[in-house]
Amino acid sequence: MNRARLWAPGSLIDRKSLPTPGQMLAAMTQQDATVAEQIDAHYDLAVRTNLYG
Repeated sequence: MNRARLWAPGSLIDRKSLPTPGQMLAAMTQQDATVAEQIDAHYDLAVRTNLYG
């Protein structure tokens, strides 16, 4: 963990530069941006309400 430098400021990536889970899944399944938005909406809700309950 220490050698990975996960918490080093120089190793951090701006989250806005990464694709959303919906964008990644839509790209892998060759879906359009509308599907990505639907996936993201469901994902956000599921993480907040169903992940640990």
